Amino acid sequence: MHTRTLFGPCAALLFAALAAAQSLTGIVASPQGAPIAGVTITLNNNGGTRVTNALGAFTFSPLQNRIYTATVLPPAAWAPRLLTITVQGVTNMGTLVLQPGVQVSGTAHGPTGLPLANANVDAIDANDVTLFTPNDGTDVNGNFAVTVPLGVTKVRVNPPTGQLLVRYETTIDITVPVNLGVITLAQAFNVSGVVVDSNSGLPISGVTVAAFDNRTLAPFSEVNPTTGTLGNFTLQLPIGVHRLEFDPPTGNAHAASVKHSVLVLSTTNLGTIGLKPAITLTGTVSGPGGPVTNCDVDVETTEGMKMFTLHDNTNASGVFSIRVPAGTYRFRVDPPPTSGLYGTRTGTQAFAVSTTVPPIALQAGVSLQLDVSGPNGPEVNADLDFFDVATGAPIIIVGDKSNAAGAIHATVPTGLFDVALDAAQGSTAAPLRVQSAIAGPQATQVVLAQKQAVVDLHPSYGIQSIGQGGTLFVDARLRNLTPATIPMLLEVSIRFPSGAEQLVGVLPLDLFASFDFSLTQFEVTLPPVPASEVGKDLRCYVRMRNPDQTLLDQAYVEFVVE
Repeated sequence: MHTRTLFGPCAALLFAALAAAQSLTGIVASPQGAPIAGVTITLNNNGGTRVTNALGAFTFSPLQNRIYTATVLPPAAWAPRLLTITVQGVTNMGTLVLQPGVQVSGTAHGPTGLPLANANVDAIDANDVTLFTPNDGTDVNGNFAVTVPLGVTKVRVNPPTGQLLVRYETTIDITVPVNLGVITLAQAFNVSGVVVDSNSGLPISGVTVAAFDNRTLAPFSEVNPTTGTLGNFTLQLPIGVHRLEFDPPTGNAHAASVKHSVLVLSTTNLGTIGLKPAITLTGTVSGPGGPVTNCDVDVETTEGMKMFTLHDNTNASGVFSIRVPAGTYRFRVDPPPTSGLYGTRTGTQAFAVSTTVPPIALQAGVSLQLDVSGPNGPEVNADLDFFDVATGAPIIIVGDKSNAAGAIHATVPTGLFDVALDAAQGSTAAPLRVQSAIAGPQATQVVLAQKQAVVDLHPSYGIQSIGQGGTLFVDARLRNLTPATIPMLLEVSIRFPSGAEQLVGVLPLDLFASFDFSLTQFEVTLPPVPASEVGKDLRCYVRMRNPDQTLLDQAYVEFVVE
């Protein structure tokens, strides 16, 4: 009994000493090592709260030997953090570095324009890591404010739990405080379907389904864009016409696919979407200096149609890997603008199984700088093309479009070429055709003459997918730029990827002096196309011709017949 009385006090003293030895210390500092005072640090599991002193230091004691979650809330100029800390005895975690931060704010509204309370705001960094943003829900007035580190950040506003709304997402390079203004979350509808093998009908899981506005190609952010074990998916999309892209997971032997002009007016079930079995074509692109990274590699059919592919750029080793159905193809390679190289197109080859294609070599080019202007000043989005004089084959050049100032900064080969310079559709500037010798770097100004008449077309809803004998909706504009009436023939044709055309019709027309006429959502009913052209990228051309068939102007919209 006497022994037990003596042992009790000793044990209590021992345990107290052990508890006192379990502590956590550290210093909070900037990336440059300057201490940060006034940082509030809270440990879960009753670990307590401490505030850093003038030296940025903090101490927690006593603690337990365990794992704690630390909430780090600094003053407004620094981004908060959430981290896990393991305490084992006397623990010094060293220096905790905080990144400079600024506030991102805004106001969320619902479809009716009323403030949206309890929406959740996420911030995601360039590595796709969701950042710690405490108090990131909207208040009763729909307002939110979060502090995030400087740099490229994706800001996402999620609808309140239980509300079927389209979530908002934008990516910005944050250097100063940002107010996103009023963000309206549109009403959403469930759009569902099942992705299957087009031959066997078996479901394909793990397919990423990405949704875009069919006209602007602006992406929609989805909570769960991946097909389940039965190939099923459900997206939340607003009223409108949308584009869906189907991206099989890595290692899956199916080709990616695209579905144009998905009309959503309410809850929509798309049924089954078939993906074609595919082979994998792997290759390497190199230049005079070795492998070339970030080349855009396209797979084309023998008739020149570009196959729909995803993840088709070369990696740091110049390697690409593309999945397409078995067939006969050639490769078009466009190097990055700063490479100093021009592109190439390989010969055609039949591919029946997955294979490594012969290495593709790119050649160094020279700089060609053009300042392109027309009757109304700098020509934006003018297109420069080079053609082989002997064969007429197009040369793949880099930087062939003019910028907002009308400047083209292209990399081209040396030699004698037929050169075509075309203003953007709808421009009053006439095309230019010349033959030119390129011996070295050149810089020159080009002034395009004025057309007599202009035709301009734009797809009302983006690239449309129509049935045989279906209707295209286009926004059209016809203009006579002269002070006299122009008798002309208005010609409509369907152009196939091979270059062959199917004439739809010709309308004689007198275009009155200074005539300028626009139509929105004009319906163009097209005849059936040959079965061999179904599922391909087609163009509907509208041309203005003089009675003697001289071309005055032309424009086109793209579509697909399903």
